[in-house]
Amino acid sequence: MIHARAQGTIGQRALTGILVLGLLLAGHVATTLAKAKASPRVTGQVTDAVTGRPVETFDAIPVSEFDQECIVQRGQAKHFTAGQYQLDLQNAKNGHRVRIEAEGYRAAMSDVFRVGQQDPVVNFALEPATATVGRVFNGARKPVSGAQVFLATPSQIAWLPGGDIRQNPSNVHAKTDRFGAFSFLAQFEPYTVIAMHDSGYAEVARKADEMAGELVLAPWARIEARLQYGDPVADRTSVCFAPLRPQGSEAQRIQDAWCAKSDASGRYFLDRVPPSRGGLDVQRRKSSEFVSAEYLPVDVPPGRQISHEFGAGGQIRGSIALAGDKTDDVRFENARVWLVKKGALITPPPGVDAEKFAPSDGWNDAWETPAGRAYFGTLHLFYAKPTKGGVFRFEGVPAGNYTLAIRVFHHRERERSLSAKTHLVQITVGETDAAKRNTIDLAAIQVDTALRPDAEAAGEPPDEELPAGAVLPPEVE
Repeated sequence: MIHARAQGTIGQRALTGILVLGLLLAGHVATTLAKAKASPRVTGQVTDAVTGRPVETFDAIPVSEFDQECIVQRGQAKHFTAGQYQLDLQNAKNGHRVRIEAEGYRAAMSDVFRVGQQDPVVNFALEPATATVGRVFNGARKPVSGAQVFLATPSQIAWLPGGDIRQNPSNVHAKTDRFGAFSFLAQFEPYTVIAMHDSGYAEVARKADEMAGELVLAPWARIEARLQYGDPVADRTSVCFAPLRPQGSEAQRIQDAWCAKSDASGRYFLDRVPPSRGGLDVQRRKSSEFVSAEYLPVDVPPGRQISHEFGAGGQIRGSIALAGDKTDDVRFENARVWLVKKGALITPPPGVDAEKFAPSDGWNDAWETPAGRAYFGTLHLFYAKPTKGGVFRFEGVPAGNYTLAIRVFHHRERERSLSAKTHLVQITVGETDAAKRNTIDLAAIQVDTALRPDAEAAGEPPDEELPAGAVLPPEVE
């Protein structure tokens, strides 16, 4: 039985999901500690888990960790022979791992080691495994030659902005042969395979021990959008589409937002997007500063065009007034202000419990969790950044029932800001107000500055508090 054992101090942050599965499937990892060094040097042996013999040829790849997310530094990979390796790791501010890949074996990745620890010795016993193979077909079930195929896992990101298939050194990539076939090394964690070709797009998710199998391309879709407020060119307004996928530590990481800038008339054309459920995200800026955003969930069918006009609705204006004992460390411009329309517009991704994340009074603080963020992406919402005086504004709000959610933060020098409770206001935009683009003035809204019960854990909200995959507003400063 393949097992894993770690010796020595590996770090204080618990590793779940990815690492557990990785160690069980990847092989034996033993870690001992030697002399201390700012930029650690990691050494070790790589052997066959069945025979115990050294693996003749393999690649050792440094991995940087940021808040439990891994960045595989394929551009710094080194080739080794005779079962021995040595890596000098860079970027000493981050945690580190080592990834080992060899033909005929399942890939493996070490536990994390931290800056300031001694130089680790990490030994790998690789599990012999057949490569994962698959084939790409078109809608007529004919093999597709020359399709670009990419692999993503929880630790291996696929960087594909706008479907850009140019070689990114971080990507795991293959190209189909004349039979439509491709292959990747066996993985130690769940993976997703994406295939792109002029004739269409396909995406499948698989378990670590499953073959990629058949991918059937669906025709690309097209999105046309128009903005009816502001000056899209002067405001540097962008429109982006991103598929909505499961989130969390065990979810495959794919960055593939399709974006467009406006033409002179305020129109946007996304000529080739994957047919999928996802979200259209509109970002508005003034003098390069983020002002507001609107996120619209959409279901994009294969080979079809969808069109949407943003801005055909009323306006909502208001300001934040602080209530509570401690207000001097609250900065209005760092507050979060959402306007969420009630009712999901698309189906949540697989594995998301819609009942668990359904809103109470139009909001659910569980939307801040990874799975909750995926549910959040099914809702039509607006986001605004208040001015330094606490004034916020939404434009182009369609008729309907909404929840206004406001959260302020207590600023801490050199520390994480602490979150106050989410303040909720129920708002209805009538058909007349929307049709005439009337302004609904909320005046000053009293927001309690009392800390939420989990303020220490919640801290500053991450970028992903807007639907994952969208182009998001900046973090709280």
